[in-house]
Amino acid sequence: MLPPAPFWDGQDAFAKTFATTWRIALAGIVAWVGGEFINSLIVSKMKIAQQAKGMSGRFILSTVVGQCIDSFLFIVVAFGGVMTIPQMFAMFLTGWGVKVAYEIIALPISIPVTNHIKRIEGVEHFDRQKISII
Repeated sequence: MLPPAPFWDGQDAFAKTFATTWRIALAGIVAWVGGEFINSLIVSKMKIAQQAKGMSGRFILSTVVGQCIDSFLFIVVAFGGVMTIPQMFAMFLTGWGVKVAYEIIALPISIPVTNHIKRIEGVEHFDRQKISII
């Protein structure tokens, strides 16, 4: 709201860049809440259904679905009305693909770390809360 310094010639670019900050922040919050809720729900339900077997499958499937929701929500909130649907779709596929690929690449690290923490805690947790998104 304050006027720029007299010598500053980048005000238009500065204003354009920071005009969307609130949308990016809101998009990040909405996407994180939605994506992480779905991710956690899938991991929890699959763990019970599989009787704590198949951790790798749980991690990958929950990431595929959770990051799909996360990426979709982020892009719609941050760029809806600003970019075309084909542009947003391309960005969605790229972001979602990178996140899923990272989960698969990081799996050889996340599985041993998770197993180590389970050994330290000495408890196998099962979340049996009655949560439904429908």
